[in-house]
Amino acid sequence: MAARLSQAQGAADLTLSWKAGAVSPESVDHWLEEPVFDGGVTCETILKTHGIVLVVGADDDAPSISTRLRPIERLRPVGADMSRHVVYDFDLLSRLHYEKLSDARLDGLTYVVFDTETTGLLPEQGDEIVQIAAVRIVNGKRVKNEVFDLLVNPGRPIPPSSSAIHGVTDAMVADAVSVQEAVRQFHRFAEGAVLVAHNAPFDMEFLTRREKEVGLRFMNPILDTVLVSAAANGAPSSSSSTKSSPLPEVCRWGDDLRPSSTASRAGCRGGASCSSCRRRPPRTIRRRRG
Repeated sequence: MAARLSQAQGAADLTLSWKAGAVSPESVDHWLEEPVFDGGVTCETILKTHGIVLVVGADDDAPSISTRLRPIERLRPVGADMSRHVVYDFDLLSRLHYEKLSDARLDGLTYVVFDTETTGLLPEQGDEIVQIAAVRIVNGKRVKNEVFDLLVNPGRPIPPSSSAIHGVTDAMVADAVSVQEAVRQFHRFAEGAVLVAHNAPFDMEFLTRREKEVGLRFMNPILDTVLVSAAANGAPSSSSSTKSSPLPEVCRWGDDLRPSSTASRAGCRGGASCSSCRRRPPRTIRRRRG
């Protein structure tokens, strides 16, 4: 058998010839239909993938099979996309699993810490969410890429007084998702986690009032940092380690923190030291005289 390689039209012609009997095109087609190995692809599939066609003919009166090899395209180096950080936390393999969530240690739970921005303080009078933001905490560490940040179209104008506080304007939410879609997406993001918020009844009121409409319920345990602050700074046992203790009473099931009165708008009593209180001023707390 002899092989001849020649250049033609920027490509290479490869011809294999031999001195034995000729091979019919039908025989070549039959060979190409056979798999390269048991259960594998056929030769014909491989050739078609590379755009190669075999031609049965004669070379100097000797039977031959020839093909044209296309030029190899030079690969251009592409920079690796390092925007997604891969983290391996092997401590998760030894993480304890509790049958009852109330028996779990605080550092053994998964949290979604979130906050909402709204058009105002009165959802029962038509105020709506304009933004939801959240991060996920697993094994006591913030998961860098598990971030929820969503602008929401409230379906009504945002008062300038509210925009002056949170910075979200009508123009920013003009093409944003609806409140219903935002609630669906956040429900999916928070699945299986403890929800953490400052003055949680306020934020939960805007979410739970849409549950029936979207066909979902927030059954997550809810950790209100207003109550955590009160328990940590006001309770006699504040010197004990909260991190290694079982889940305290400041973490309630979803129904326990469903707003039932205007108390959810009263906010934290932390006053000027609390950024959330400055953003959401108490409306039902009156100063006593004398």
